[in-house]
Amino acid sequence: MKSFFDKIQDSTLTWSSDDDISISSSSLSSSDFDSSDDEDVEEEDQELEHDDDDDEDDADQQEIQINDDQVEQQLMMENDIDVNIMEMQQALNIQQQRVAPLEAEAVQAVADQQLQEAPPAAQEAQQEANENENEVIFLPEHQLSHLQRQAIAGAARHPPNRTSSTQILQRIQAHPRSNELIMRIARCEILPLIRAEIDWKLLLTQLPTYPAQEVGDDLASFLVQSILRMTPTIPILEEITKVYPRACVDMDPFYAACQFCNDEVVKFIIQKTISSRKEFGIKWSMVALLGDARISLKHARFLFEYKLQMFEKVEDRILDPQMGLFGVSPLDRMLSGQFIHGDTHTWVEKLKLALLAANTGNIIPNPKFYPFHALLKRLISIDFKGNHFGQVAFINCLNACIDGDENGTPFHEVNEDWNLPLHTVLMTKCNTNLGVIGERKLIKFLLKANPDSATMKNSKGLMPIRLAIENGWPVYDIICHFCPTSYTEGVIQTSLLPSVLDVGNSATPSAAGTSMSFLSPGGSTNNVIEEEKDLLIHDILNGPFSDRFGISGARELVRFVLKKYPSVGMAPDANGKLPIHIAIENGWPVHDLIVGAAPHTLEVKDPVSGLYPFLLAASITSKTTTVDTKEEATATTNTEEEKDTSKSTLNADLSTLYELIREAPLMLQGFGTEHQKKNKARMIRRRSSLLHSKRKRKHHHHSRRRGSSGSPTKKKGKR
Repeated sequence: MKSFFDKIQDSTLTWSSDDDISISSSSLSSSDFDSSDDEDVEEEDQELEHDDDDDEDDADQQEIQINDDQVEQQLMMENDIDVNIMEMQQALNIQQQRVAPLEAEAVQAVADQQLQEAPPAAQEAQQEANENENEVIFLPEHQLSHLQRQAIAGAARHPPNRTSSTQILQRIQAHPRSNELIMRIARCEILPLIRAEIDWKLLLTQLPTYPAQEVGDDLASFLVQSILRMTPTIPILEEITKVYPRACVDMDPFYAACQFCNDEVVKFIIQKTISSRKEFGIKWSMVALLGDARISLKHARFLFEYKLQMFEKVEDRILDPQMGLFGVSPLDRMLSGQFIHGDTHTWVEKLKLALLAANTGNIIPNPKFYPFHALLKRLISIDFKGNHFGQVAFINCLNACIDGDENGTPFHEVNEDWNLPLHTVLMTKCNTNLGVIGERKLIKFLLKANPDSATMKNSKGLMPIRLAIENGWPVYDIICHFCPTSYTEGVIQTSLLPSVLDVGNSATPSAAGTSMSFLSPGGSTNNVIEEEKDLLIHDILNGPFSDRFGISGARELVRFVLKKYPSVGMAPDANGKLPIHIAIENGWPVHDLIVGAAPHTLEVKDPVSGLYPFLLAASITSKTTTVDTKEEATATTNTEEEKDTSKSTLNADLSTLYELIREAPLMLQGFGTEHQKKNKARMIRRRSSLLHSKRKRKHHHHSRRRGSSGSPTKKKGKR
């Protein structure tokens, strides 16, 4: 079974210039970030073997059979496509039935993704309904009998196709009454009318005679849309909705009102649509399609204001999966990045409004609300379901935020705690619904949008690399790529490089204004005078690592940094501590990696405690042992698991101490008096170097004998 770090390595762990994210004005599709693009798709060709003795009739018959199978398979695929299209239309409120609750049941049927047969009672009720198929039911749901409701539920799984607007227009034009006023208004989309010439009283008298079923407009929704194009007054709309109470169940009249009518009419249609949908049992909310280009920012505010007037919790409406399609909440649908319509700036403003409603419960502007921080918090929430429409399609949403922002810098904004959006993400425990690839894409996008944020501390003085390690974000290689050289490897104190005179010296490195050597990418050394500061390796080791990494992940992380920046093993931090001192203090099991990169660090004292690395490890082990002993004496209720954990920690500390002493055993001899220190230091340095070289050759010899080098071992001849 693969470990967590192996999964990270399989997910493009090492930074590559090819694995990039474009931040441009053009929206990106989810296929641009699909991990399956990097996989090779293998196609197997089926070969038909023919015997040479077969005659031509058998070959023709076999070919005919193959063609028949292909035709049958093609028909089956087309049928499956038709079923899928029907289900999609059904869930998107495209299907319209004579009884409105069919929409809600249809959405539930798509969510179940199963076709179930109606119970016998429903079949009986359906049979009764078929006998009176010309009868139209206009009763609300609470007035329907139990058998009728079961029939509705059964019929919802097999709805008839809705008549398209083009077909309705064609039927209206071909209808014998096409020259009447009501029919002319119904086709005003292709036959414009002058509003001043409309006789509204005559229209009201003709409303009951509208041939809705004959033209395929069963709900009269198409008629109401056409009337709204003529900007009617509210009294006229009240009369129309009395005659056709189900016309506003569909969202199309609301879209028409947003495009052609004044604000009062839009508010009236919102009220009628919400009440009609609630009366007929439609569950998903009107805000589910808030991102539609036909809904302006002002009309989006009207939607939220009406819900607030009805004492509804708008945060529940915008975050509840039942209020959206396919089990995805309205806010997650917008954040998915697959439904960005119309002007980008307007769409982003509507997104901000939805985020404000979801976080504060109202739409009153709040200067302490930071929408892009809230956006990222929702993306990394375990409840985020927007990836249902594409695992990394949320990048489209982030791109739209940049394109729709006035300054194009939405991810440069700090919140009231002076944290950047990148800090907001990395300060949260990595427990997302995005997957490793999605998590890496998110951090890479934020760093691409604001590269300087890679080396900017948060409100607690922690660097992004430290936040990522503490909270388990598998992105340290991405952060390293965006960090400048001065932070990753640039400043090393030359005076700290050990010499025979330095071994055992009680002097500690200075923390300011000392001589440094900057290693340029070409390998040349440039001496500069610069104030000391912590480097990348110090921030990595100066704290705990997440359990999500584990010991193997922590070691691989340090191995990656030491391999990429080999000189940092001897780099002191702002307090003069070397990486090995910091690693031992914080329990990082990487002392052997640091010693391998910088062997002489074993002979340098910690400037704060004045202890050598092995003494520092011994002091930490002693403290751990004392604490564990007290706990065993006082806490008698400890479980076996807790005892095993303390024992394993003690064993790990003792193992570290043993390995440090084994690497530099001569350090146990000490240095004697002050006048003997110089000669003793020279001798210990010489003997330690010889011992280290001998151990290194011996280790290399054993590795070759085990075959770890990959080359076959040669048998030695007899002496």
